Amino acid sequence: MWNLIRLTLLLTLVVAFTGNTSFAIGTEFTVTGSDLVVDVNTKWIGGKDGGYYPVRVRVRNIGPARRITLAFRADPNYQPLPDVSRQVDIEQNQTLTTTLLIPLVDRGSSGTFSVQENSRNLKNMSRSVNVADISYNNDHGPSMLVINDSIVDGQFYNHAVSHLVNSGYGGHSHRHRHGSSSGEYMETVDPAQLPETWLAYTPVDLVAVSLPTFANKLSAESRQAILQWVETGGKLIIFEVEDSPGESDLLNRTLDWNNRSFADKEWSATSTTQFSHLVIADPSDSSKIGPEDLSDGKVWAVSPETFSTRSLGLGTVAAFKGDPFPGTASHWTWLMNSLGKESLSWQERHGFSSRTGTPSFLKFLIPSVGRVPVVSFLLLITIFTVIIGPLNYGYFLRKKRLSMLLVTVPVLALGSSLLLIGYSTVAHGFSIKSRIRSVTMLDQKHGNSVSISRVAYYAGMAPSGGLKFEPSTAVYPIWASTGAFESGRLDWSDTQHFTSGWLKSRTRTQFLTVSNREQRGRIDFKPESSVSAEFSNGLEWGIGMVLLRDSKGDVWFGENIQPGAVTKLQPINADNKGKIRALLEERGLGLPEGISERQAAQVVYSRSRYDYYNNENVDIYEKSQQEQLLSNFRIPDRFTRTLQPNSYFAILNDNPDLDLGMKNAKPQLTLHTLVGFF
Repeated sequence: MWNLIRLTLLLTLVVAFTGNTSFAIGTEFTVTGSDLVVDVNTKWIGGKDGGYYPVRVRVRNIGPARRITLAFRADPNYQPLPDVSRQVDIEQNQTLTTTLLIPLVDRGSSGTFSVQENSRNLKNMSRSVNVADISYNNDHGPSMLVINDSIVDGQFYNHAVSHLVNSGYGGHSHRHRHGSSSGEYMETVDPAQLPETWLAYTPVDLVAVSLPTFANKLSAESRQAILQWVETGGKLIIFEVEDSPGESDLLNRTLDWNNRSFADKEWSATSTTQFSHLVIADPSDSSKIGPEDLSDGKVWAVSPETFSTRSLGLGTVAAFKGDPFPGTASHWTWLMNSLGKESLSWQERHGFSSRTGTPSFLKFLIPSVGRVPVVSFLLLITIFTVIIGPLNYGYFLRKKRLSMLLVTVPVLALGSSLLLIGYSTVAHGFSIKSRIRSVTMLDQKHGNSVSISRVAYYAGMAPSGGLKFEPSTAVYPIWASTGAFESGRLDWSDTQHFTSGWLKSRTRTQFLTVSNREQRGRIDFKPESSVSAEFSNGLEWGIGMVLLRDSKGDVWFGENIQPGAVTKLQPINADNKGKIRALLEERGLGLPEGISERQAAQVVYSRSRYDYYNNENVDIYEKSQQEQLLSNFRIPDRFTRTLQPNSYFAILNDNPDLDLGMKNAKPQLTLHTLVGFF
């Protein structure tokens, strides 16, 4: 009997350590005690490069009304993660659901979930949990979350992603990796277990759901969370669309197309020229390479009617007529190519990974911070040297008390050091300095905006209250070469409160924030003639310069427009184009003097013990959504291909009410831009 048990355990370990590595992690469990029944679901997907990992919690209270705290504490024996908590009030016999969002930063991947009351863990109500691991043994392919009542067959999607990864997906070659990618890139989640905040989807690259499920089984809040995630750059696949997408009333009503201006006007049929029969490795024997055997999967029709695509905000929706699962690797690759395989990458959408260092950190420094006052220091050191040396020696030589040098030299040296430190401290001050680079996309018809903001902070003294963001804002740390997450806390009780550890005194700190909020401001435009048009600024911010493309495709220009003002726009000319380009280049990204791109990359990746696997050391921030959009306005005439009819690009004089964690920082070299759709 014992031999059988040992054999069973041995086989279990062999399977565990030799099977496919997996992005899909997590589990479901229940903890009970103190009149509470708490169901916890940690099953999710993605997060290798950043995002918020959602721990969904359902609490039933059969005791008296009380206030409890749901908490996650990082495992101190491994790489750190933030400590996260949320206080909730629960009445007697009440059942409530909530989500504890864990920021994925640096290389931490494990911790303990617990239920607390009066700052103490309740007995038997703690359990270890794991979140996404950044281990280099797993390839960073596009992760898909499937929303379905039952588990779907994802083996052929996994094969397609493995092929994509091994062929250099996301701009990074994996030719130096040992073996081939064979990870799991898909997870199925029940429709009743979805979070109701778009931040929960930030680790995910693709979401797939049937139209009947999306329209009829999801709560309005869950459906809205998914659409908000798409607006910030996500890819949504809606399948089992029986009619053609343009004729499906249920599809278009559910997506609310008629009330959107920041979206394509029509569905686009897919291009069959992007389909090819892949030559891949045999999943059962990686040494065998040949054309994929399509007989094992579900062959899709290679036809323009198979699926259609349509942009929604910064993201894309694909409408699939049938059920795509299980599909084949060749067909899934066709779909990913049609969606834009490069924009599926978390790193390329955002331009960095919030779990490793990035060369772009050095391109966004605050101008007045970090410069060593060389001339002043040399002058002070020279003065101190003269005082400590010749003057000090000559004075006590005349007094015939050279023994005093044993006292005066150390004292003067200490005083000199303190004065130099004090000078450096006073030079940088005790206030908080910032640099902001933002792009806001405003959908006037739908009444919402998506803002992407890169923020640099330098605090002479760290704010005691930490940083406070709205619950609808994603906050991703950007790490320097010597930077890494050490410790920090996040409290979700009232807002998204980064209480400690995120903004330290006299430490360069950078974040990328992405927010999706209601925004009722608008501009109005009325052409009067071929050389004049009326422009009303109904926004709360002054406009420095504006480019506007009307319904006919004509482009207009105006500048210095105050909030509430009505002015005349003129047809754009070469001088106007030059003004815009000059301003964007003046406030652009750039390395400090004396540092090359290669040196910056080497400095950043030198701290990584995974340097062997990140051998290219490429700065990809210029490929990010934010920089791709701004680059289109730096090049004359390219903006005409970027601005669709009835849209405009504005360089703002004021901060457009961005959610930046604090309001008392002193901005330097800021750039605020707005792309509006009316």
